[in-house]
Amino acid sequence: MLTLLDRYILRRFVFAYLGTFTSLMLMYITIDVFSKFEEFTTVDPAKLAIKIRKAEAAGISGGTSTAAQQMSKVETGEKLKVFFHNVFIYYKYRLPVFFQRVNGIMLLLAGAFTLGWMERQNELVPILSAGIPLRRLLIPLSGVTCVFLLLQWLDTEFVIPHCADHLLRIAEDPLGKRPLLVPGTFDMNHVHIEARVAYPQRQMIQHARVTIPAELMGNTLHVHSKEMFYQPGNSADDHGWIMNGCTPTLVPTIYPGLKQLAPGQFFLKTELSYHRLTRRPNWYLYVSTWELFDIIENEQSIAQRSAIIGQLHQRLLAPFYDILLLCLGLPIIAGRSEWNLVIRVGWCLLIFVLIQAVCMGCGMLVKTDSLDPALAGWLPLLLLGPLVPAVVSSMRT
Repeated sequence: MLTLLDRYILRRFVFAYLGTFTSLMLMYITIDVFSKFEEFTTVDPAKLAIKIRKAEAAGISGGTSTAAQQMSKVETGEKLKVFFHNVFIYYKYRLPVFFQRVNGIMLLLAGAFTLGWMERQNELVPILSAGIPLRRLLIPLSGVTCVFLLLQWLDTEFVIPHCADHLLRIAEDPLGKRPLLVPGTFDMNHVHIEARVAYPQRQMIQHARVTIPAELMGNTLHVHSKEMFYQPGNSADDHGWIMNGCTPTLVPTIYPGLKQLAPGQFFLKTELSYHRLTRRPNWYLYVSTWELFDIIENEQSIAQRSAIIGQLHQRLLAPFYDILLLCLGLPIIAGRSEWNLVIRVGWCLLIFVLIQAVCMGCGMLVKTDSLDPALAGWLPLLLLGPLVPAVVSSMRT
């Protein structure tokens, strides 16, 4: 049962959280929009040409100056329309990621502003004089923190994976219609597929090269294809790629995964789908935890395996990072120190930067195979966790 004091603290906390989150979100969008301004104003040349021709036709009767003015207005109006449309689409799908990344520090700042405001209004003096320990005030804060951590988990596991395709797109292509570069990828049989360009709407890649290793063919075989179309099958063994315009046009049928359909045309049987073949470098940051488990178990030859394992451990330990941040930051706000609120919030931000730096450093060491992925996930807790008892004991009672 919530007391009057608990409800008062919760109202202060939620108000501080929403205010801080909104301010930081608007600051992030404003700065990022100016850094990507040219990308957001990129107009489709074909559509712009059609509208300019219409403007020219409409302005012919009014003379050259009228036509030029019409063209200028059309070009400016089209750029503004494209700008606002791209900005809305781009950041609509990035707000869940923004919430995931700043939720921990927002909880700490909201708690800091709640306790700091109560202290500034001299509301803590009668509470402590009545014999109520300051730790009692942390009970409602702990409850609402658990609610926000639950929302963060739901956001990570369900909302962000749903937005993954949009998150991997660049600013000037919010609808995902532009061709993509195709990095080389191995399948489970160590067959390597690479291509120059991919077309998302047709699920086609062009100027591809398929390399079948010597252990499968006796000799290493390189098959160049002008275009490849992904063809999903009814079963896992029927998935593959139709290869057209191939060189060489005929190959010995030693490898059962490569079937000759016609001279210069093959069917490559592989589990590599179009989605897997065109993955962006940071694609694993936006999948659910269960998908990470499945990828680690079933894709043994994936190039980013160590980074994915490290991401999985960090994903599982993310709530503990946020709890560690709160345990180190809130006692500074509620301690016996005579520092003013600004200095205390500065120390909280410094602790947040320290935790993030340790996590990022461990992630970089994992990518270079200099640190075990499991140890990298636990290292921030092992280094900073022992500080919690000493910091908590400094709180007033």
